[in-house]
Amino acid sequence: MIPNVIKTWAPRGQTPVLRHAYRRERISVISGVSVSPQRQHLGLYYQLWFGNIRQEEVCLFLRHLLRHLRGPVVVLVDNSPTHKGEPLDQLLREHPRLRLERFPSYAPELNPDEGVWHLAKHDLANGCPKDLDDLMEDLVRSIERTRASSKQLRGCVLQSDLPLFCVESLHSLCRHNNRQEALFRARGDPVISVDIQKKELVGAFQNPGRTWRPKGRPEQVRVHDFPSQAEGHAIPYGTYDVA
Repeated sequence: MIPNVIKTWAPRGQTPVLRHAYRRERISVISGVSVSPQRQHLGLYYQLWFGNIRQEEVCLFLRHLLRHLRGPVVVLVDNSPTHKGEPLDQLLREHPRLRLERFPSYAPELNPDEGVWHLAKHDLANGCPKDLDDLMEDLVRSIERTRASSKQLRGCVLQSDLPLFCVESLHSLCRHNNRQEALFRARGDPVISVDIQKKELVGAFQNPGRTWRPKGRPEQVRVHDFPSQAEGHAIPYGTYDVA
């Protein structure tokens, strides 16, 4: 319930004053950013608790993930004591498709979830919730705003050092794909690459990149890509036979 204070703009000599009744009540949050292995779809899962988060709450959150995510689930966690112990060992024995991998010690820069909470703290800064219900409402609103924005979630992943940390894993996957391609070629079977791109609005909207136009005759496009102004949606999907 203690306000998170950051710098803000105000007229000179009129420093803003936050009036808040000091209370030590709290809401604890556990969250995780998910990335699907094939389509690279991003998601954000979270749970809120009154009081501290212990090993039991971590197990409940992991069970929550298993109910929503199909296939093998690899969870990257830090070295907090709440991420170790018999309750988690029992959970791993019950669910073979769940695997925990640990970040190196003192490496928050690798964790994309840090970006989520940087956004939330900035969003809630200089606020004075009256009670826990008020704080809960503000907190959920902030998290849901980030959860609904694939751009913000992708930014949380890219601002971390996790992509560099995972390069070796990506190289391993590429080597596996190359071996499979060589095996199929040796058997005379076709090798087909399939790709799907993000949904695009159809119409005169601004897109990244450059194109050639006569001097002084730029192509007119809309600056704001409001879906209501689109003629529809296009989902680029293609196959490429490399055999």
